[in-house]
Formats: sequence, structure tokens, C-alpha cells
Amino acid sequence: MNKLLLLSFLLVLNFNLSAQIDLGDIFGDNGINIQIGGNNGNNGNNNGNGQYGNKRACSPQDFNYVYNAIKSETFASDRLSTGRRLISRFYFSSQQVAQLMSAYDYDNDRLEMAKFAYAYTVDPQYYDIVGNSLDYKSTARELQEYVDSIR
Repeated sequence: MNKLLLLSFLLVLNFNLSAQIDLGDIFGDNGINIQIGGNNGNNGNNNGNGQYGNKRACSPQDFNYVYNAIKSETFASDRLSTGRRLISRFYFSSQQVAQLMSAYDYDNDRLEMAKFAYAYTVDPQYYDIVGNSLDYKSTARELQEYVDSIR
């Protein structure tokens, strides 16, 4: 039985399939369950409650907290550091990231934060929304090049 489960585990990894396997059955340690591959059957699509795959966009209350904390900073450098600190604590939808961009006064600051927030975005397939929130096409193009380079 152990060999069959181990073979299943390897097939899942090799063919990028999705499965839930109890490693205790393979290695003799009960209580270790993992999900391998896939994304809980969501195929990267929103399941209707702000969740994409295993990630869920922050609640409106959390979003407002982050936005207001960033916006309340007087200096651009403080907005950037507060943004980095708070953004790294949550996940955001692309729409929420686009809204966060309005907390910054300068397009270069928006670009910097848009690049940073990409790693905390639950629906990167819609990140064009963020690029559209930038003032200059050249800045939006730079964001798109950045996104393309890490996809």
C-alpha cells in the first residue's frame, strides 16, 4: 500500500495534477495531510467570495484600515514604508490594489507599490486594472514589463 501511495505522490508532482495525500500512510506518521498541485478546484477563478485558489482578498474593513493608514502619512517616504509593511500582512484583489494606488501622490511611488503588491495579489490575471490606475502610459508599460518578467 505504501508503494502505491508513494507512486501516486510522484505522479501528482510529475504531471502537475491535484490530489490530497495522507503522508502518514506513506511514511508511517499519522496526521500529516497535504494538498498537492491544483488550487482546490478553483482553477484560478473567483469562487464568488473574494477567494482565488488558496488565497482570499482582505475584507473591506482590513482594506480600509490599510488604505487609511497609508493615506494618513504626511511624507511620501512614510507612505511607501507603511504601504510595504501593511500590504505584506494581507492579500488583495487587483481591484483593491488599484484603489490603494490612489493613496500615493506620485506615479513613481504608485509603480513601486504596484510592483511590491503584485506578490500579495490573489488574482494576478486581472492586474491590468492596476496598470490602468497609473497616470502615465510609460509607467503602466513598466509595470506590465515587470509583471511579464516574473510570471
